[in-house]
This record gives sequence, structure tokens and C-alpha cells, in this order.
Amino acid sequence: MKITLALMAATLIGNAIYAQGAITGNIPDWSNGSGEVALVMMGPPVLLGTFDEQGRLEIPLPPDFLAQARKEIEEANAAASGGWEASLPILGDRYSCPGGALEVTGGDQPISGFPAMGSFDLLSMEKEERYGYLMAASSRDFAEGMEPYNFKPGYFLEWHFVEEPASVKGSCSSDAYAMNAEELYTATMEYDLDFIKGWNIVKYEILEVFTDREGNSYPMKEKYTALGEMPADVQFIFMPD
Repeated sequence: MKITLALMAATLIGNAIYAQGAITGNIPDWSNGSGEVALVMMGPPVLLGTFDEQGRLEIPLPPDFLAQARKEIEEANAAASGGWEASLPILGDRYSCPGGALEVTGGDQPISGFPAMGSFDLLSMEKEERYGYLMAASSRDFAEGMEPYNFKPGYFLEWHFVEEPASVKGSCSSDAYAMNAEELYTATMEYDLDFIKGWNIVKYEILEVFTDREGNSYPMKEKYTALGEMPADVQFIFMPD
């Protein structure tokens, strides 16, 4: 199954297991037939896995993930015109922020994975139909609030692949204005990431939000953590279009 260059994050699947190089799980109350798990960005969908009529999922986690991505990037660059070239993101660039000093080891190596911003797309290539989003998260309330000015405390999961152990530790803070350009708050991002060689579960968490006088909410305290296993309270959440 082709995995392509838009691979920028890491996977997750609520009610899922990582075994034999794949993530498997079930979409609750599924009745839309079989199809594909994908990332839909610019261009054709990036196909990551499949689900059947009962909602049983399988997303491969290949051990040569970055080697595949490099090959696809080389092929894309060879066919590109206008001097534009793609490249894999670097760990030290992926996890960085102003307003603080981070302790980073192994930061000069590529990092990649899925899904971007915690959500997969569910679709049927055969029917040319898209069903909605899939997210492994702490609650439906959190998942549905992952849009501008409606954020809630909670977390989602991603999976990242690195070829060598690495770590990112520390925090960054900066002042931010609410949408009304009048109310000021301090936004903080914490990092507690210890990556092992291969696939890693990464939890992105909103610990605290700032709510302005119009009722808009913003992430005020965020955190990235590398986990050794799926959290016991993770939920597998499907959000239809």
C-alpha cells in the first residue's frame, strides 16, 4: 500500500492495538460498507489502511516507513518542475517553539508519520465517497472542538517514526491576543518526548484553555508526550461529514 510524502504525524486508533506491524480496531456502529483510511490534503488521497463492512480497521505500520517515504520523495522530485523540491520534516524543526529553551537530542534526523492534526479521513475509493473523520481522543467533546475558537481540554494521539532514539524536553511561552485583539493571555507548550527507534505513540494534549468575553476559547497550556502504550481512557471517535 502506497504511503507518500504528506506523512507528517503519527497514527492512533482508539480501541486499537499495535500488533504484528499494524493498528487494528473497530469503528463503533458502522454501517457504511468497506473503504479506505486516508489522509486527504492536496492532490489524490494518501491511502493508509482499510476498513470492512463491520467497521474493522487495519492500518499497516511498516518497519521501513522512512525508506518508503524517501523513495517516493525522490520520485516526486525527479518529476517536479520549476525548481521545487519536497523533503522529509526534521525532528528538531517539527518540535520547536519561540520563547523558551528546549533540550533536544537526535533533532537533526527526519521524522514522519500520521495522521496530521490527529484526524484520518474515511472514504470509499470505489464509490468515490467520503464519510468523515476518525480520531483517537479523550472525548467526543474534545474531538469536535478541534477547530478555531472552540477548543476544549483533552487529547488526541498520533504515531511518529524515527530511525534513531531522540528526545525533546522543556517548555516555551509567548503572549497571545484573543480574537477581539484586546484580551491578552500567555500560551505555553510543554514537551516531554522520549522517542525510541521505530514507531512512537505521541499524545498532544490541551491542558487548559483561555476563554474570552465573547465565549471563544483558545489553547492556553498544551503538551506533547511520548507514550509507551495506548491510554486506558482513549476513545475511538468517528465524526461524519
